[in-house]
Amino acid sequence: MLSLLVATAFAYTLPLQPVTYQVSIDFDGFLPVLGGNEGQVNATVEMAVNGMETDPEGNPRVVSDLTDLKVVWNGEKMPFGVENVRGFFPKTTISITSLGKVVKTDAPDVKLPVRLPGLDVKRFPEITYLPVEFPAEGFEVGKAFSYQKPFGDSLVNYEVTPTSFDGTTLKLAMKLKQNYVNLEDESLNLVEMEAQAHAKVTTDVSGSGEATFDAKRGLLVESKIVADSVSVSKPIKGGEAVTRKLKTTMTVRIKP
Repeated sequence: MLSLLVATAFAYTLPLQPVTYQVSIDFDGFLPVLGGNEGQVNATVEMAVNGMETDPEGNPRVVSDLTDLKVVWNGEKMPFGVENVRGFFPKTTISITSLGKVVKTDAPDVKLPVRLPGLDVKRFPEITYLPVEFPAEGFEVGKAFSYQKPFGDSLVNYEVTPTSFDGTTLKLAMKLKQNYVNLEDESLNLVEMEAQAHAKVTTDVSGSGEATFDAKRGLLVESKIVADSVSVSKPIKGGEAVTRKLKTTMTVRIKP
């Protein structure tokens, strides 16, 4: 019972002075670009994050802003940076509960030209510095808790198990699953109407990883998630289905 009482006191308390998170995302496998290619992409992002005064409803607010971006495609650095993606990743302010649930965001409701599993523009804070939604009743080391978060057009199911907690450092093991269906044309572009579509694509995502929190500061220290997605593209008017695979590795840590 004591562990529950101690754990219940955990709260996200992002400091008013910005902290910088370094985010590295590696994609390895089938990428729906240039007609579909097997390849490797690494995106490295730095993001300034800090707390603000509460919103009118009394919820804590957090602002985040991309400060650096590098993208490498099959070993070649791409000639663009932060300013090229501002339309998709502008400076964003969110309202959260102290347990990490996002209740309001001013992030734009836009979609990237390329859909990649686990990457949702509007939910970027939740896949970086807010990866865990803690239970209101508290938690126990060794006992799993679960929750759902919306990503894209479907929900991600999380199962999280605290593995150790010394009163300051909290370590968690994480598992996630997601599945969704979308439509694409012959060039692999996403379309909304079946009349425009060439194929229906069903994707299943399964991932696992770990996260470390500083309970005294009330923030994520680092995390790593590895997710495998399997997509089956089936032509609507008949034909052979094609299976695509993609491994995504995301690491997040506070910059020293």
